[in-house]
Amino acid sequence: MPLRSRPSRALAAAAPEVVDLAYVASRCISDSVARNVAFEAGHARWPTNGWFAYAAGYNHVEAAQWRQAIAVLDIARTSLPAIAEYVTVDLARIHRFVDDDPGPAMRRLSPSSIRLRSLLAVESGSGADSGATLAYTALMRGDIDRALALARSDSVTAARVLRLAASSDGASRTLVGRALALEGDAGLDDDTRWASLALAVRMGRDFSGLVDSTETRSGEYEKRLVRFIQQVRAGTSVAVAEKQLRGLPPVLRGHAYSMGVIVLGRRAPASWRRGASRLLFAPERPYFK
Repeated sequence: MPLRSRPSRALAAAAPEVVDLAYVASRCISDSVARNVAFEAGHARWPTNGWFAYAAGYNHVEAAQWRQAIAVLDIARTSLPAIAEYVTVDLARIHRFVDDDPGPAMRRLSPSSIRLRSLLAVESGSGADSGATLAYTALMRGDIDRALALARSDSVTAARVLRLAASSDGASRTLVGRALALEGDAGLDDDTRWASLALAVRMGRDFSGLVDSTETRSGEYEKRLVRFIQQVRAGTSVAVAEKQLRGLPPVLRGHAYSMGVIVLGRRAPASWRRGASRLLFAPERPYFK
């Protein structure tokens, strides 16, 4: 085990009733399987502890155990103000994904997150503070021309919206060409990157410049998303391709579904269209019918 984990585990063993020491010791376990088992055991022993709930909840997310994740992450959200903003948005994504009517959950969760309130305002079109922001509302409703026109007032938004619009159902060849011709990082961020990559794959273009090659956890996620879309492009079955999505955070699962729809078009499974629309919010995705 790493040297840094030994003092924490020794302290936890000496004071087995101290939950914070037990959590730190669990977090320091190098083997991911053993670490996750420790998180589950800690949550079972201290079910109201926010940090063990946080860790165990994301274990459920990684395993796509959505209902279990909701119940446990809600404990973390209400117990840990420091991470409530982040956890609340993930909970909102999961509720939208699994609930027939996510409205009640959105009303319950939105007071805990400025980010969630902002995303919901864009989708409703109410409370949006600029025409550029309303571009995403228009795009979500399938009005591509209006979305592009509204976005012109801000150069960053204009490039973002162009990337998303060109990846949308119904985008013209001219629009696709404009998006592919964007220079450098114009309009490129953690959301538009995936739509741009999928569009490049669909059009047979090089996408290497859009991928992070680092060995970080984020880099590993990116490699799995690239493998997913390459399998989709090659005609691999839905079931086999979706194995690449196990363990991804909700937002990246949403981007994976979005990529699949962009590449396959009408041949994409209905479940991928729904997944992209539910796991991602309007400013994060193209328009899909």
